[in-house]
Amino acid sequence: MEYGTTSGYGQTAPPRTSLSTTHAVVLTGLTGRTPYHARVTSKNSAGQATTSADVAFTTTGPILGDVNGDGLVTVADVPALAAQLIGLTPQTLATADINADGRLTIADLQALVNRL
Repeated sequence: MEYGTTSGYGQTAPPRTSLSTTHAVVLTGLTGRTPYHARVTSKNSAGQATTSADVAFTTTGPILGDVNGDGLVTVADVPALAAQLIGLTPQTLATADINADGRLTIADLQALVNRL
């Protein structure tokens, strides 16, 4: 399997050597909220190879505004965001940067309030 952020791929998953009519591949290390492309090459018992069409997908990522991690954007996120303004950690920046400008500021608090 080849995959990457463009249809030029650039990365490969380890090949399976056993014959099977179904396959599953777990890709790790992908970036959240990022478009990817993938295609699979498979060989039959005679060694004949065929390659699938390009498949595009976008990975999921943290929900912007879900600062407290409950899976929802609610009023409960306001105090959590305020707390993060005081003590930011890399883990919370992804969900606390509501306006997606790469910084955590009071503008994010306003953006969160506007979403409620």
